Amino acid sequence: MCKKCVDGLSYNEDMVCEKCGKPISENAKLCRDCEKGGHKFTKARSVWVLEGEIREALYRFKFNNRRDYAKFFSYEAVKRTGEWIREINPDAIVAVPMHKKAVRVRGYNQSLVLAREISKLTGIKTDEKLIIKVKNTLPQKGLSARDRKNNLKNAFKLNRNDVQLKSILIVDDIYTTGSTADAVAEILNNAGVGNVYVLCMCTGRIHKAGYMQNIDD
Repeated sequence: MCKKCVDGLSYNEDMVCEKCGKPISENAKLCRDCEKGGHKFTKARSVWVLEGEIREALYRFKFNNRRDYAKFFSYEAVKRTGEWIREINPDAIVAVPMHKKAVRVRGYNQSLVLAREISKLTGIKTDEKLIIKVKNTLPQKGLSARDRKNNLKNAFKLNRNDVQLKSILIVDDIYTTGSTADAVAEILNNAGVGNVYVLCMCTGRIHKAGYMQNIDD
């Protein structure tokens, strides 16, 4: 990415929700969703707000086989959140898995591509077989928060029983309602993982009406 485009990106570095990392106003610690509680993960952070050039770049990365973007995304992710990653000190990085049919159609799991690059930069190992997706779900885009949650019910499965990890960093591309992160985190919590953190490249911005723009999570 050229310097002109990088300078115009909306980095998520101002006031953010202490739980999910969404941008919020200065007079709040939690966003409206997190005030209600219910998230299964410990904390989440995102590098950018999903708008403008980064939105277009992320969609090309996700849908148009621009896997070469992963190096830039991961470099910026570690540059901007590296101190946080060192503080939480995860035992492993886990990419949000895709169903095998979806991988065949797209040709790759974009979250796994990101996880591998972040692993190289941080030295934290990736566990690529810990969680698998056993249900080929509908696209999350266009679904309400409740429908997103129902869509992912029983979608993920632990791939082994001897989980010795105490802290895991989940890597994904976009955070919206947190339904995907919650579904994966719940599986890990039930397996005895005490802290499940989430790192996404982008998060949506909360509109004044209190809802987020309609994007995938």
